[in-house]
Amino acid sequence: MLEYIFFHRVLADEFADQLRKLSIPFEEKADDMGFIVAIPDALDNKLIDQASSLYELVFAKTEDLLAEEEAAPEKSIAAITLHLHDGRTAQVLVKPELLNRMLSVISPQELNEFVEAITDAIDSPDTRPICQR
Repeated sequence: MLEYIFFHRVLADEFADQLRKLSIPFEEKADDMGFIVAIPDALDNKLIDQASSLYELVFAKTEDLLAEEEAAPEKSIAAITLHLHDGRTAQVLVKPELLNRMLSVISPQELNEFVEAITDAIDSPDTRPICQR
């Protein structure tokens, strides 16, 4: 599953409504950090790209909502969820500005692939030299 996180219920709902209109299947769940909307990663790449583009548009509204709420700095957080091979999950806190910069040049799917590669390397280290892999 490709997971998209929102820090405001209204944005998660907006994203889910748009997915519904595009007939993209999804699941919703609450998370310690916010609200997760997940789509199957086995979907057609065109649908995944549509969902990722839509996420970027909807997620961009987060900063405006935080400003409206006059959020304290401690509310301005973002996290990347790691799914470990033993079934555990871990959340890595990152500065929202950093995450927004990353998502301005790569898609959420590409970020997810990058994070999965790191998680795989930690869970199953390959000590061979790179030239032998």
